[in-house]
Amino acid sequence: MRRAFAPASALVLVGCTTGAPPPPTARDLTPAPSASIAAPAPTAKAAPVALSAQDSTFVEVRTGYGTFCARTERGFLHCWGLVVLPGEMAKRTHYRPTLMPGFTNLKGFTILKEGQIVGWNAAGTVIRLVREDPTKPFYITRGFLSVQPTPEEIAKFSLGVPAQVTSRIVAGSHDCLLSDKGEVFCQIGGDFTNSPFLRVPVPPMRTLADTTCGVGVDGGFHCWNLDRQETTLLDKPAPGYGVASVPLKGPVAEALLARFQPGKPQVCARRPDGTVFCHDWLVDQKLREIAEGKLVTRLFTLPGQSLCVSREDGVSRCTCDVAQPCGDTQTTFDVLPSVDASLGVAVSVGNICALGKDHRVRCFGERMGGRLGDGQEIELERATKAPGITGASEISADDGVVCARFGTTRVSCWGAIAGVEHVPRHDLVLPEPAVDAIVGGVGLCVRGAKSGRWYCRNKAFFPGNLKDDFTLLVDTGGAPVKDVTLSIDNGSGIAVAKRSGGAGRFHYAGSPKPLRVQWIDPKDELANATYLDLSSNAILADGTAILQKDTSGDHERVPAKFRAVKLANGTTFLRKDTSGDHERVPGKFRAVLRSAHCAVDASARLLCMGAPEGPKVVLTDVADVDADCVSTTRGEVFCFDRMPKKKGEIASFRRIEGLPDGAIVQLGGDCGRTREGEVYCWGSVFDLGDRDPVQRTPVEIAKPESIFQHYGW
Repeated sequence: MRRAFAPASALVLVGCTTGAPPPPTARDLTPAPSASIAAPAPTAKAAPVALSAQDSTFVEVRTGYGTFCARTERGFLHCWGLVVLPGEMAKRTHYRPTLMPGFTNLKGFTILKEGQIVGWNAAGTVIRLVREDPTKPFYITRGFLSVQPTPEEIAKFSLGVPAQVTSRIVAGSHDCLLSDKGEVFCQIGGDFTNSPFLRVPVPPMRTLADTTCGVGVDGGFHCWNLDRQETTLLDKPAPGYGVASVPLKGPVAEALLARFQPGKPQVCARRPDGTVFCHDWLVDQKLREIAEGKLVTRLFTLPGQSLCVSREDGVSRCTCDVAQPCGDTQTTFDVLPSVDASLGVAVSVGNICALGKDHRVRCFGERMGGRLGDGQEIELERATKAPGITGASEISADDGVVCARFGTTRVSCWGAIAGVEHVPRHDLVLPEPAVDAIVGGVGLCVRGAKSGRWYCRNKAFFPGNLKDDFTLLVDTGGAPVKDVTLSIDNGSGIAVAKRSGGAGRFHYAGSPKPLRVQWIDPKDELANATYLDLSSNAILADGTAILQKDTSGDHERVPAKFRAVKLANGTTFLRKDTSGDHERVPGKFRAVLRSAHCAVDASARLLCMGAPEGPKVVLTDVADVDADCVSTTRGEVFCFDRMPKKKGEIASFRRIEGLPDGAIVQLGGDCGRTREGEVYCWGSVFDLGDRDPVQRTPVEIAKPESIFQHYGW
């Protein structure tokens, strides 16, 4: 919700590969990668040199929860994407590989389901990046605890007494670790220091899949249940923290659980001779189609329902699914047609990184969150003028799409939906001849200038440009909704609040017409809200604020008289940046920022919380607030830059450079409008919509940057 106000006084600025351990009782049947696969020529090995943190001869690549990491031949770990470093409180974006302090002499690593990075050295000792609790920074520790609850303890909601694990760890998957004795330990307690791992009651294992499954020394395929409630695995009941098993057809090098058919996962495997099979005949047929008679060097899956193979000829192919449908005459598609993935592949939603025989990592897909690791940022550091736009009367933005209204007869939009789907600039066909207000971006709503009616469009229609893409917003009786404020959340829904009190919600499901608002029960205090968003943050008719208390959806009622979130006496409540609780801050405030732990008071000062001495004045002369940016009466713009890293710090802001002096009169997301109606954008507005935000061809990750000097190494 944007807030503009005049100050009381003019103040000055103050991988998906899983290493296989030596089997406890059987010969390792996993073959080395085929020598005939490499597309790029292998890089000649240099003579031995002293150990160096700058080593970039990669031998393993993995991904999980927005984090990508690659291990070097000499045991260092380089990560990019969303990464948290020792001493920091939370993940932040790294656009190029960054050396991870404390992870040295590694023989393997994995990124567990909760996003925890875990490595192990030649002695099998586990190295973990952990924290004591959400209010403490992350640090490096060694070893871990495990539990193996009995049925009686499970029935009593107990896991038993944790014990220190002394086994030598030799492999890992997205969920679990594997010891040299074939033991399996799975994460069940998050990334906290003393959170125990579950010792799975499974027969000795030889390899792990990237699901909660693996191949046993006995030749069977075993899956385990990491919940205390009974479930079905492999079409068999699996008790809480129990196991289900099926036999495999002869010796296999690797096996996985494919989800080619919705709701019916199937076991597929690769034999030591490079042939493949699946237990289900239909899935087996699809697997043979993508293999095309070639020997297979690796099996993997893509998010969704795609089953993939890497072949001896250097081609990786996948079955089709709803995420990437094939053409009418196609039955498969090439997922890595121009890059060698002989030594490994790391797959996430929207991105793939491949490790070739030359020990180099190449990635393609979405540029969001630094996932390509090529050092290229998608965010604009300096404000850039949107070409060809003058005379804009109003701007708005949502989910990476920016829209500008010109008078009452023209609305133009551009950007990249969620930083992924490119939206070239185009004028929209409006539902009425004239509109006098716009809200949102990808889920745009416009108000008819003459009728006062609101029309909104589902983000699924955004690439189109038809009058019928807009749908009338009506109440439960079918009457048009008027005289309301709207809040839009990533185009997925709309929250509506009457200016006189009365609120409701609409969530898109398919393409219903008209858009029928469901009003909140009159017995609920939110029913008389004058502002509401889809998270149930609200301002009531009497000025009371309802604020989200934590991630579980609880809310706290705060009596107030204000336009934004504040009390009658000027006290405001702000969401803490780690736990989601609220903090009582004395003063007279007019607005709060979305993510930063800051607020604007009645004297137009921006104050940020967290300093030991109390609220600290960061800016003065604040004129406009939108999301996490503020503008001053001098036309300057400052945007929230990062959360505090340590206790006692406050949120930091950066001044947006490249703006004409004193020109910005309105904010809309990461854009500003000048008095002349020109539009300048920065931050997450992807290159003003002029460039495809998806990297279609593989690019090599950048040279790793060392941070050893930051830690005195």
